[in-house]
Amino acid sequence: MRNLFLRFAPFCAVALCLQAAAAPATPAKPGKFPDPSLKPDQVIKATPGTNSYTTAKGKYDGGNFAVYIPKEYTAEKPMPLVVSSHGAGGTGPKELGGWLRFADKYGFIVVCPSYDSATSHGSLAALQGVIAQDERHLKDIMERVFKSLNIDRAHVLHTGFSGGGVPTWYIAWAHPEWFTALCFRSANFYGEKAVRFTRKSEWKTRPLYIFWGSNDNPIIVKQSPVMGPGGEGPPALALLKKMQCKQLKHEILEGGGHDSHPDLAAKWFGEEVLATPAR
Repeated sequence: MRNLFLRFAPFCAVALCLQAAAAPATPAKPGKFPDPSLKPDQVIKATPGTNSYTTAKGKYDGGNFAVYIPKEYTAEKPMPLVVSSHGAGGTGPKELGGWLRFADKYGFIVVCPSYDSATSHGSLAALQGVIAQDERHLKDIMERVFKSLNIDRAHVLHTGFSGGGVPTWYIAWAHPEWFTALCFRSANFYGEKAVRFTRKSEWKTRPLYIFWGSNDNPIIVKQSPVMGPGGEGPPALALLKKMQCKQLKHEILEGGGHDSHPDLAAKWFGEEVLATPAR
């Protein structure tokens, strides 16, 4: 799968004031699903297969997202969750298609939001408001998913391809109370100064996976209008190494281009993360 690549003109980085809840990720307490407190029109259907929904948060109406539930799901047993972001030019429903067979194979629910921040917006200054809007949409999505479905809260992955690196780095990173693992797939990265990395301690001990192709888009591996010479992949990896993340996996895919690779993310999550006791 290939997507249009997210491009930005040079800019002065602006710190983004993303709000993050203080509570760490913990397994959900046994309860009834769906939660009776959830309004009927907000419930995510537990029927196997694919469904599409829309968030509605004040004037920020919209936020289409798609959900896939494997046939093995039951409300009595927690199931892991993958939240995946498309790249530029994509949507949540389109992104979902690449995950279906892996959801069935490894036994996890998939949610794919439609992120405006994963597509082109000219400058980070303009993108700041879009990220804040996407964060509100994601909060609505996660609340509905957690109240509708019995999610294994110890195993919740957020991953993003290409422009999907923006919501992965600058939204999911700020919410370790929602997510327990992150995967960056040939993902955009605009540096540590572009966001307040206030939750470093949580990610030092959680599973992280970053990869790109040796023949990836030049913005990833050669020259970024934001990060300069060397592209955006190496600085992202350098930050994670600097943090001394204990569960960091990184790869340069020899001969690989700018490809989505949900297969690699799913295999890592299904065969490595889910096989390791949560920390």
